[in-house]
Amino acid sequence: MSIKLLNSLAAIHQTGSFTEAAERVFVSKAAIGQQMKQLEELVEIELFDRSDRIPVLNSQAKALIPAIEEVILSYNNLISTAKVEKEFSGNITVGTVPSALLGLVPKTIRKLISESNNLLIRVIPGISDDLHDHLRNGTIDAAILTKPNFIDKSLEWSPIYKEELVLLTSSRILEDDPIEILKNEPYLRLPRRTSVGSIADNWLVKNRVKYNESMVLDTMESLTHMVFHDVGVSIAPNLRIGSLEYENLRKIPLGGGEWYRELGLLTVKNSVHSAITDKLFDYLIKVSSAKNIL
Repeated sequence: MSIKLLNSLAAIHQTGSFTEAAERVFVSKAAIGQQMKQLEELVEIELFDRSDRIPVLNSQAKALIPAIEEVILSYNNLISTAKVEKEFSGNITVGTVPSALLGLVPKTIRKLISESNNLLIRVIPGISDDLHDHLRNGTIDAAILTKPNFIDKSLEWSPIYKEELVLLTSSRILEDDPIEILKNEPYLRLPRRTSVGSIADNWLVKNRVKYNESMVLDTMESLTHMVFHDVGVSIAPNLRIGSLEYENLRKIPLGGGEWYRELGLLTVKNSVHSAITDKLFDYLIKVSSAKNIL
C-alpha cells in the first residue's frame, strides 16, 4: 500500500473536501477519486458514504483515521531520519537568546557543521518569550533560551545548564559587596521584558537596593562591552561560555543561590527536523561540558 493513498485519505478528512484535499496533496480531483477507489479495494471495505452527490467519510473510515495519521507521522520521521543519517544535510532555523551567541552557539554550530553535508543553519536572535512563540507558530525549528514559565504542550524542553546571576564589573572595582557597588556605580541593565532582566529586577527589589540606572542595553554583547570599558556595572548571567572580553570582567556573586537562569533547547515534538535538533542538543551538551573549548 502506497503512503500516498493514506496521505490523500487524511487530507480528505482534514479538509472535508475532495477538491481541497487534491490541492493539498498536489493531484487532480479525478486522481484523488481514483486513489480512494484503489484504497477501498486494498482494504476491502467501503470508506465513503456515496448516498449523496458528494461522498463523505463513513464511520469505518473515521475510525481508521487516528491509526492512519500515526502511520503517516512515523513514515515522515523515518524518511527524515534516514536522510539525515545518510547525508546530515538540509535547512534548519534556530532561534537563540543573544547571550548564547557569545560562545555556546558558534562553538556548537561549528562542530555540527563539521560533520554535515550541505547543512544550512539560519540563526535568529531574540528574547525567550518571543522565541517560544516563534517555535509554536512554526517560524523557527528550535530555540536556545531561558526556560519559559509556560511551555506549550506541542513543544519539548531539554535543559542544558544553569547559570548563576552575578554582578558584572570592570577590573577597576575592588569592592566585593554587590549592594555597595550598586549604590556608587552607574547601573546598566538588560530590558525588563527579558528573563534575565526580570530576575535582576526581582533581586534589586528584594534587597531594596538604591541604584542609579544609566543605560538599557538590548544584548549581552553590548552590555559586556560597556562594563568592560567601565561605563557601569550590571546584573547578568555568569556565562559558562563567553567572549574573551566577558572573561576579563569581575563576576561578584549576589548570594543566596536562588538567582539563576536555566538555559535549554526547546523543540517541536515529533518534528521532521528531530534528527538534526537531537544532534544539535548533543553538541550543546558536549560543548558546554568541555573544560577546554577550542
